[in-house]
Amino acid sequence: MKSKTIVIVPARYGSTRLPAKPLLDCVKAIPATDVSFRVSDNTATISGGTVCYTLTGLGADEYPEIPQVRESEALPVDLVKLAKVLASVRYCQSKDETRYNLRGSWLKLEHDTESDLFALAVSTDGHRLCIDTDSISPAADDMPLQAHDEIPAALAAGVIVPAKAIDLITR
Repeated sequence: MKSKTIVIVPARYGSTRLPAKPLLDCVKAIPATDVSFRVSDNTATISGGTVCYTLTGLGADEYPEIPQVRESEALPVDLVKLAKVLASVRYCQSKDETRYNLRGSWLKLEHDTESDLFALAVSTDGHRLCIDTDSISPAADDMPLQAHDEIPAALAAGVIVPAKAIDLITR
């Protein structure tokens, strides 16, 4: 992969929010070396040479804040094992866009009697049902699970992990 250095010279400063993938596709498709961006009322015009694209975005102030996770809320898990559990039930997820609650996998975390952390994942498309469970406790030398490590209430009750998130986790 070739890397490039990009020099940005802003005419004025401001902010907006644009979709990343379409923005990248537009910039890649412009054959010219000079690319200009003009933003007005959350509409960005990207041009270079004879090519011109328009993307509609949202105001930067409408972007939700990323929640800060305190270290006391962190739960140590083995991500490879968690990804394996989610991947093993992924093929049963519904492909039907109208059944949004079946377009992911249900995930629940629980402690067993020895304070090992287990993940239970379930997927269905309405015809097939897949269930998998495995210990996701980290190796003792990596980051030992403490007896006081509490599972967040949402994960203890179970959450639906969207198919897109599972695809990203299992890559």
